[in-house]
Amino acid sequence: GFIARFRIRQMLREMRSAFAVVFGMFVSMLIVMMGLDIYVMCQNVNIENKADTKFAYMYTYKYPTENPPEGGEAAYAKTLKKEIYGYNWDVTVLGLSKNTKYFDVDLKDGKNRVAISSSFAEKYGYGVGDEIVLHDEENDIDYGFTVDSVTQHTPAFYVFMTIDDARELFGAGSNEYNVVFADKDLGVDPARLYATTTKADIESAAGIFADQMRSMVVMIVIISTLIFVVVMYLMMKVMIDRYAFSISLMKVFGYRRREIRRLYLDGNFYVILLGAVICVPLAKWSMDLVYPYCIANVAIGMDLKFTPQIYIMIYGGILLCYMVINFLLVGRLNKLVPAEVLKNRE
Repeated sequence: GFIARFRIRQMLREMRSAFAVVFGMFVSMLIVMMGLDIYVMCQNVNIENKADTKFAYMYTYKYPTENPPEGGEAAYAKTLKKEIYGYNWDVTVLGLSKNTKYFDVDLKDGKNRVAISSSFAEKYGYGVGDEIVLHDEENDIDYGFTVDSVTQHTPAFYVFMTIDDARELFGAGSNEYNVVFADKDLGVDPARLYATTTKADIESAAGIFADQMRSMVVMIVIISTLIFVVVMYLMMKVMIDRYAFSISLMKVFGYRRREIRRLYLDGNFYVILLGAVICVPLAKWSMDLVYPYCIANVAIGMDLKFTPQIYIMIYGGILLCYMVINFLLVGRLNKLVPAEVLKNRE
């Protein structure tokens, strides 16, 4: 029909303006994705840290007793180093009993085949079958491992193996331990400990991290929305100003405001729709590539997966912005009067 052909003709003639709008959308979506990645990561850390911490107390020993306290589960831990993006982070090799109840991990025999925590895998990009090398700075020794599985555990960077293999690998005694996990307070003498970590401490730290980042997320989303609205409004306003004479002439011919809006404005909906379909996933993919460098100085995993609800909110926000701008531009159409034709005629 005539209206469809007219819209296509307008979109082709205004290709540069449409490209500017789509490019502005992409830039604003990049900033939106940065804010949402921060929000999603903080929320996932807050939720997963609580869910993944199954012990109530973790005692790290300086002077362990001959036998672990009753009610506690003994483990052997060794802290090694792994560099990424110029930062050297602690990675704990943790030897556990195969029937441990505090970690959901499938342990295999062998000093070089290990399971790793999900936070370690996300931070360093490791998966099953990858080779990893950890450095012992104290003894200047490198240890090589093959990733046998990735287990869900967010609070820390862990490499898991059986306690017997860990003792043998690091030259410890057959019954030696330096960490004890428990589901209640064992009343261990503080003089024997380096530190006591409780589940409440982990939950509190995760909640504080999320609270501190909330204001930044809101600010980033607001700024990106303003960029998108301003770019789209200015580009569409320029188009209307360029066709002021034609619009005034159509009013002289008796076209109503609704018909003029359908011809000159409603066609932009398809530009915005197509731009959103392209820009949102592209911006998410691009920001996920860049984001690890943005938090290179934070020892934390990066679960950046969006739920479908978040994508629905993004597309809904784009549609809402378009409707607001379209409403403002309709008001601008009303200001164009048939006298514009007479002015140009003179």
